[in-house]
Amino acid sequence: MEGSESLRLPPRPSTPSDSDCCGSGCMTCVFDIHDKEVSLWKDECDRIRRGATASSEYTMKPERYVQLRILSIVKETQDSFVFTFAVSGGVAIKVGQHLVLRHRSDDRVITRSYTPIRTDADSFDVLIKIYNNGAMSRWVSTWQEGDLAEWRGPIGQFDHTPNKFQHLVLVAAGTGIAPMISIIQHVLNNDVDETRVHLVFSCRSSSDVLCRSLIRDFTDYWNFSVTYFLTQDTQENSSMRQRDKVVYSRLSRELLRRELPENLNQTRVVVCGTRSFDKDMMNYLTLSGFPPDCVHKF
Repeated sequence: MEGSESLRLPPRPSTPSDSDCCGSGCMTCVFDIHDKEVSLWKDECDRIRRGATASSEYTMKPERYVQLRILSIVKETQDSFVFTFAVSGGVAIKVGQHLVLRHRSDDRVITRSYTPIRTDADSFDVLIKIYNNGAMSRWVSTWQEGDLAEWRGPIGQFDHTPNKFQHLVLVAAGTGIAPMISIIQHVLNNDVDETRVHLVFSCRSSSDVLCRSLIRDFTDYWNFSVTYFLTQDTQENSSMRQRDKVVYSRLSRELLRRELPENLNQTRVVVCGTRSFDKDMMNYLTLSGFPPDCVHKF
């Protein structure tokens, strides 16, 4: 018993507060993630008590964290970066799935979910925004090439059946663009999928538009279009291209309705942004009479 008590066990994952949950019935709620983190923590404590060594396996799995090395860091905007991680065997990630990043200090465990914007046979890219007072951001802001970070996954589910809907409208704000990128790529890279994809992307200003070059590449496809909503910018100050469709306003109920096709029964909408943005968009869709079973919120 004394030997067991002297073991250095990792801290228990912090319990989310009620305010951390948006109450919108997300596919993977913060409390679901917490329950899984507690289960993994208990397993790890048991392994330490048994004297088991840490796993030397570096293949990504949903139920086990692995340490992955940062290959490169590219600045996307003034406060957002694309981090490339090396991973043995690649990431068998499906459209819309995400990975969980974990940071452990002496007395606290922090986890955040991120959807890769690119994957290949031996690496993946994640887009991360640095917040001034963010608990995870304080650690991420210190990252350098060659550093290690703990990841697990993939997790989550998003089902897309080619040509089931005529229109797929993706409503995103800020870093909520990340899962949308994977969905867009999934549709556009399928030659038999003729679903028309329309991205509605809300950002503060033109300098805050994430994945701009990727989105511009998407516009070369016949079945993709995008409307940018810039909430704190003006046409005079904007660096957007003249041919870009830009609305210099917040995304209101009326403006969102204009972005939706007339035939709502042949349209699916996906929403991802901040908690307040998601709540507003879901409310706007309900008030517009949009079928609730045709809406997916990340």
